[in-house]
Amino acid sequence: MSPLHVAVFVCLTTAFYATARTGELTTKTLRSFDPLSHIKPTDVRVDQDCQGNKITNLHLPKLKSTLNALENHMSVNAPPHDGPLFAY
Repeated sequence: MSPLHVAVFVCLTTAFYATARTGELTTKTLRSFDPLSHIKPTDVRVDQDCQGNKITNLHLPKLKSTLNALENHMSVNAPPHDGPLFAY
């Protein structure tokens, strides 16, 4: 695969995963909440990007998928640490 294809693949799988895994952002009932699996207010952080814009980061405590596509992208494309994640 070309570096472009690797970057596009991981970008699309990440976007799909974020859409498909809403169960990690929500719970079926209040009693089904598990702080080790579900997002909490303490997992929300407000930061600034390199241009001074306010951004909100949500940290999911537990993921249910492998990071193989992301690991492959990092290996093939080595995006810059302070640049876009899906650079190629």
